[in-house]
Amino acid sequence: MAHTFLFQPAVWTAQGTLWRADGEPLEAIGRTEIAHRAECWLLSGTLKVLGSPPAEFVHAYGSSLPAPTAPA
Repeated sequence: MAHTFLFQPAVWTAQGTLWRADGEPLEAIGRTEIAHRAECWLLSGTLKVLGSPPAEFVHAYGSSLPAPTAPA
């Protein structure tokens, strides 16, 4: 499998276990979307931890692209 995270627009999903400091396992699910725009790349998504109470972490980032360089 080619590693394309960030380099190709896509939706990534994850499901697994988050371990608390006291050793308690909590179910966690996540989703991140990568989008490429002419002016920047965007990365946004959520991580939901299904504890009691449940928690949801939301993230959104933008990355400016460097100016193209002239061929040598």
